[in-house]
Amino acid sequence: VEMADTPVTKWDEEWENAAVKGLNELKAKREVLFKATKAFQTAQKDCQKAVKEQSKLLGDLDHDLESLSKNETITAEDWAKRRQGILEQRATIKRVKFVLPINASLPLRLMLGKVNLTLPVMDQRWQYKQEYEQFKLQVTYAIIALSMLALYLESPALDVLFYMMLGWYNGSVTIRELILKANGSDIKLWWLFHHYSSIAVSATMLLWYSSDAIQDFVFYFRAFTLYQGVVQVLQYRYQSAILYKKRALGESKLLDTTTDLPNRWSLSALVACLAVAYVWQLFNAYITLGIARKTSHWQAWLLFVLYAIMGIGNSCITSLVIYRKFRPHSKSGAYMAKLLNKSA
Repeated sequence: VEMADTPVTKWDEEWENAAVKGLNELKAKREVLFKATKAFQTAQKDCQKAVKEQSKLLGDLDHDLESLSKNETITAEDWAKRRQGILEQRATIKRVKFVLPINASLPLRLMLGKVNLTLPVMDQRWQYKQEYEQFKLQVTYAIIALSMLALYLESPALDVLFYMMLGWYNGSVTIRELILKANGSDIKLWWLFHHYSSIAVSATMLLWYSSDAIQDFVFYFRAFTLYQGVVQVLQYRYQSAILYKKRALGESKLLDTTTDLPNRWSLSALVACLAVAYVWQLFNAYITLGIARKTSHWQAWLLFVLYAIMGIGNSCITSLVIYRKFRPHSKSGAYMAKLLNKSA
């Protein structure tokens, strides 16, 4: 006599099908994943070894080729062909290194330790970059709202929250940009230094908020933060559209960000707003210098130095970008581009 299906027998059948068989399949997939991961790591190590060997070989050949340039038995055309071959091989090595793990920068090692932060798949790098851009935009909106509240509400507690949020934002953006840079994004060193300076400004304001001397500067700080947030939103909107167009035309790298000014037209639209922001930074330096002379507070002296460096540095970097965009093919434009890549 066959037993009728009961809730218990049905549960036992589902357990057998779902749990036992499913678990065996999961174990098999885990084994495949483990072997693939080991093979991937082995291939990475082999590539790193080959890159090191080829880089050394090309360096030796390049050195020998420089010596051959003084030899009368080789023509300038033949020498140029050999030189071009070396440059092409170095470009190949650079493309291979782009997908290999690299050592994290010193700030990341100090904050996170010796950990591999290179994302192995390009889709993962793209997704991380997109999330970074959205994070900047959304937090900037929050900073704009908080700075408006701080302007209209005289509240020490709100000021503390305001300064802490600015410090957290700049710290988070710095870490994210360091990770992006480790994954191939061409973020200039100047903007990272600018974030460090902004963190120091926020920390100084937080330590100084209870002093009477800060009252001569706090209004300008809140208003500047509000204006800076609005400019950053405008900059993001303009440049995200430009980046989208440039990627569609194949003129932009996958991990380019809206940090740099990518196009002369967006640059022309934003340059006036950016100029006001940089002049305002210098004005903040002037105000804090006056406070420092009257009170001798170290916080005022530090803010003066930071704002002076940021104002002058931003003005110089933006001037280099403008010159490079409008004179890209001149010798001086090439020199400016080289100088920008080194110093910025």
